[in-house]
Formats: sequence, C-alpha cells, structure tokens
Amino acid sequence: MNTPKWNAVLADRSDTDSIELSSMLLQHCPEVSVLAQVSNVEKTIACIQQLSPNLLFCNDILSDGTVFEVLSQLIGFHGQIVLMSAAGPSVISALRQQGFDYILKPISVEGLVHLMERLEIRTAPFTHAQASSLEGGRQEKFSNITINASGVQHFIHLFDIIHFEGDGNYTTLFLVDNRKIVVSKPLKHFEDILPAKYFFRVHQSHIINLLHIQSAQSSDLKAIRLTNGSSALLSRRKKKEFIGWLNQKLPHEKP
Repeated sequence: MNTPKWNAVLADRSDTDSIELSSMLLQHCPEVSVLAQVSNVEKTIACIQQLSPNLLFCNDILSDGTVFEVLSQLIGFHGQIVLMSAAGPSVISALRQQGFDYILKPISVEGLVHLMERLEIRTAPFTHAQASSLEGGRQEKFSNITINASGVQHFIHLFDIIHFEGDGNYTTLFLVDNRKIVVSKPLKHFEDILPAKYFFRVHQSHIINLLHIQSAQSSDLKAIRLTNGSSALLSRRKKKEFIGWLNQKLPHEKP
C-alpha cells in the first residue's frame, strides 16, 4: 500500500462541512490522508505542532477566530495551505495573493480534484530546462521559505522567487506572479539562508535565482537579464566568481 503524499489537517467551524470534505478526499483523492478535523484556532495550532501535517485546509472563519489568527502562529510550518471560504471570488482571490491556494464553498468534487492537481504541479520536482544539467541530471525539489512582512506570514516556494533587491535594512522579493514583498531584513539575511546552489549575490543590492536567468553575456558583463524582464547589476569584483559559478551550473552549448 502506497504511503499518501499529503497528510492533512482540516480546520472548519462547521463539523458537517469538515466531515463532507474528509469524505470527498477519501473517495476522490487517495494521495491525501486526513490526520485530524478541528474547529477552532487553538486546536488547529496544536494539531499542526503535534502531527506535523504537510497540508492544511483552513476555513476563513473558525469557531473562535479567523484564519489570520492561525496564520500568525504558523512560524516554521512549511506545508501547503488551502483557504476555504464561501466569500465571493474577489475576496478569496485577495487572500490568495498572500501565497496560499484557495477553494470556494460549497466544495465540489471537480473543484477539489483541480485543487489537488494544482498542488501536485506546484510541489513537483522542478523541470526547468536547466534541471538536467544540475547535479548530474538529478532533479531537485525546492522547499518553501517563510517570510514575515507587516505581520503577515507568507509561505513562498523558492522556485517562485526571481530575485531579491536590498536597500539598507529592507529587502524586496520579486515573484513570478509579479508580486513584490518588502521585508524588514537586510539582504545579508537571505544570502545566509538561501541555497547557494541556486541563489547568487551578484551585487551589493541583488541576489538572483539561477533558474530565472534569461541571458548573461560573458564579455563585458555588467548586468544579468531575468525572466521578469528586469536586470540585476553585476559588480566588478563578483564578475569572475559569478561566471565560474554559472559555468558550473549551466550546460555548455555546442557551436
């Protein structure tokens, strides 16, 4: 018997809705195992700490608070979060902009299956064109990074970060969905925690993601073009190190 990929906690003020979702997952999503069904903020946090799920379905309103009270206490949680709500698409879409997926109530089988398909794509080992050249062709799986910005916890897949731009004690993250997140931490903080295999500090004010380099000319190199159309400056003292790092990572094209 295969071990389920997803171990989920369901948090919903409605026991009926929670039971119905659990039943739908059991019947239509065999890759999901439901660890617990809870209805309030305290029990949700306790279950996450005790059971270590990698998937949380959380209703926007719980019996004793809101999803935001849960999110504010999820420090260190690196699983996927799905927000559930009966609110209009514009409201729940705004919540999604914080980096979470969502599903509207009443939940349909089709909607649930499509949601799980999105999560599978989002968390699958990356298949970027450069992947075959990294680590002898071995595929890598990116992890998430937790960002606290203005009191909101953002759980961001590292593949979704194009680059970081520092300005004193503040850093702006540029993401693939065109979002920008400003964090009150210096660029050095991210340089220290990011995997050097994929992220390189090319300048005092820029860290770039290898997988989002669009072009870089080795002659008279002063900037790197990124997939979002922006350019990151390359400092003179970093040029030799960067070219050496890049040549180790990227395949060499035959003329």
